[in-house]
Amino acid sequence: MVRKKKNITEPTVTGLENRPTRWLHLVLSALVVVIAALHTYAAFFPSGITWGFHHLGFLSLPWKICIPLLMLGILHPHVQTVVMKSVKAIADMTGKLSTSSKIIAGMVGLAAAGAIFWVGREATFFLGDGIFAQRSLTNIQTAENIPVALQNAPLPGFITWKVYGYLLGKAVENAAQVAFQLVSVVSGVLAVGVMLFLSGTLLRDRADRVEHALVFILLLVGGGVQLFFGYVENYTVTYLVLFFFFWLSLAYLSGKVALWLPSMFFGLLFASHFGMVYLMPALLLLYFHAWKKKKVNDVVIAVGVMLVATYAVLLWCGYSPQTVEGIFMKEGGGHRVPLFEKSTGWHAYTLFSPWHFVDIKNLYILLSPFPVVFAFLLIPKYRASLNMRNIPFLFLLSTALFSLAFTFGFNFDIGMSRDWDLLAPYNLGLILAGVFTILHYVEEEALRRKILLVACWVTMLGTLPWILVNAQVESSLARFNTLRDERLWGAAALIYADEDLGGYHRDRKDYAKAIEYYREGLAIDSTNSRRWLVIANAYQMNGENDLAIHALDKAVQLGTRSLQTHAQLGQMYSQRGEFEKAVAVWKKALEQDQSQAAFSYYIGATLSEHLGKPEEGLTYLLKANEAFPNTPEMLYALGATYNALGEKEKMRENWGKLLQVAPNHPEAERINKILSGKR
Repeated sequence: MVRKKKNITEPTVTGLENRPTRWLHLVLSALVVVIAALHTYAAFFPSGITWGFHHLGFLSLPWKICIPLLMLGILHPHVQTVVMKSVKAIADMTGKLSTSSKIIAGMVGLAAAGAIFWVGREATFFLGDGIFAQRSLTNIQTAENIPVALQNAPLPGFITWKVYGYLLGKAVENAAQVAFQLVSVVSGVLAVGVMLFLSGTLLRDRADRVEHALVFILLLVGGGVQLFFGYVENYTVTYLVLFFFFWLSLAYLSGKVALWLPSMFFGLLFASHFGMVYLMPALLLLYFHAWKKKKVNDVVIAVGVMLVATYAVLLWCGYSPQTVEGIFMKEGGGHRVPLFEKSTGWHAYTLFSPWHFVDIKNLYILLSPFPVVFAFLLIPKYRASLNMRNIPFLFLLSTALFSLAFTFGFNFDIGMSRDWDLLAPYNLGLILAGVFTILHYVEEEALRRKILLVACWVTMLGTLPWILVNAQVESSLARFNTLRDERLWGAAALIYADEDLGGYHRDRKDYAKAIEYYREGLAIDSTNSRRWLVIANAYQMNGENDLAIHALDKAVQLGTRSLQTHAQLGQMYSQRGEFEKAVAVWKKALEQDQSQAAFSYYIGATLSEHLGKPEEGLTYLLKANEAFPNTPEMLYALGATYNALGEKEKMRENWGKLLQVAPNHPEAERINKILSGKR
C-alpha cells in the first residue's frame, strides 16, 4: 500500500495510471504511434498529400529509420524517466543561478540560438512568396513605395527595406536575400527570449520550474520556428510581435503589467500585418476585464496608446489612413474556400472536400499536434469553467476559435503547403490555448508532465527533419517538386510553382531545365501572354530562336501590352526576311498606342524598301517624321521612298540633308552616285 501511495503522489512520469485518467494515457500513446507511423510511411512514400510529415522522404536512410524509432522510444517508461531527470536537472541548475549568472546564461543561450538559426537557414525560397518578396524589396525607393511593394506588412517591410539599404551601401552580394535572412534570425533570437517569459506566464500562479522548462521547449520546437531560420518572407517580425502580445496580455491578466503595454503591442501587431486585426476581440476582452474592475482610466489610456502607436508606425512606414483604407477595401472577401463548387483556377477543393481536411491535418502535424489535439480532447474538463471569471482562458480561446475559422475557411491561392508561413502566426493562439488546457485541466501532475514531455520530444523530432530539408538545396528542391499536387493546389498555384522553378534554373543558366518547367505551366494554361514571354526569353538564351519567335508571336496574339515585345518580334521577322509578318506585328503595336512613332517608322521603311509598297509606306513615314525629323534613319527612308515613287526633288531634298547630318552614313557613297546621276 505504501508503494502504491508513493507512485500516485510522486511527481514523476512513471506513476501508476488512475482510472479516471487512464484514457488520457492511452490517447497520448496512440497519438505518438500514429505520428510515428505517418512519418515512417511518408519517409518512403513522400507525396504532396503528406506535406506536413514527409520530410524524412528527402533525407538519407538512417534518418528515415531513426526518427520514427526515437519517437516511439519516448513511450518507454525508462526513457521518459531519463529524459525527465535531465530536464529537471537543467531546471534546478538554472533556478540556483544568481541574477547576474542567469543574465549571462541567457545571453549565451540567445547567441547560440542565433548561430543555429543562421547555420540552418533556408537554402531556397519557394515557400511562401519568398521570391516575389525579394523582387518587391528591390523596387522600394522610398517608404511611400512600401504599400505598393509589400502591401499588408508595413513594419516588416520598413525594417527589411532599411536593412537592405544598409547592405547595399556595404556592397553585400544578394543584399535583398540577406536583408530578409538577418531580419528573420534577429526576430528568432528575440522570440526565444519572449518564449521563455511567455512559458512562465502560461503557468500563472504555479512556480514549477520543470513544467516551465517543458512548455518553453514545446513552444521552441514547434514547426513555426522555421520562420526564424533565415526565412525569406514578411511574417517573421509579425510572429515575434505576436509572442510579445500574448506574453504581455497574460501578464496583464496576472496583474504583472499595465494594460497599455499589450494594447501598444496590438498596435504594433496590426502594423506588422493587417490580418492580425483578428485579435481585436481578444483585445476587447482585456478592455472589458479592466472595465469590469472599474478601471476605466486604464482602458482610456490603453486605447489612446494603441491608436497613437498604430498611427505613428504606419506613417513612419509610408502608410497614410487613405492607403490603409484602400488596402482593406481592395482585399474584400475573395479568398474564401468555395462551399460547393470550384469556380476559378485559384481553388483546389471545396469546403467539405476530403482534400481540404487532409491539408488541415498536415498543417497541425507540422506546427504542433499535441496542444491542438488536447485542446479538443479536454473540452469536457474545461467546458464548465467557460465564464467571465476565467478571463485568461477565454482570452486564449477567443484567438483559438478564430485560428480554426481562418484556417478552415481561407483559400490559400498558392496552396496551404506553400503558404504555411502565413498560418503559423494565425495558429499560435490555438497552440497556446492547447498548452494552457494541458497545464490547467490535467489535474494529475505526473500525467501533465508526461504529456508535455512526450509532446516536446515528438514535436522536436518532427521539426528537425523539416529544418534539415529546407537548409539543403537539393532536398529543398526535391520537396518543392513533390508539393506540386493538383489535389491540394489549384491550377494557378501549379503554374506559379512552375514559373518559380523555371526562374530558379534560368538564373543559374540551366535554360533547358527552365524551359521544361515553363512548358509544364503552359500545358495547364496557355492563355496568358506573360508566360509566353517568359519562355521566349529562355528559348533565346538557349539558342532556340525559332521557338522564341513562336512564343513571342503567341504573346502578341494573346494581346500582350509589352510594346518592346512587338518591336523585338518584328525585328526578328524582318531579319528572317518575313516582312509581312513583321509589319503585321508592328501594326498591332500601333493599335495599342498610336503615339509610338518608332513603329510607324518600322512599318513605313519595311513597306517601302522590302515589300514594294512605297505609297503606303510614305503615309507611315510622314507620321513618324513628325516625331523624328532630320534623323539619319528617317531621312534615308524618306529619300528611298520618294525615289521609288519617282519624286526626285523630294528624294534629293531628304538625301541631301542626310549627307549633311551623317556624311559617313553606310549608304553615303551610293546616295552620292544617285544624286550625281550615276548608278
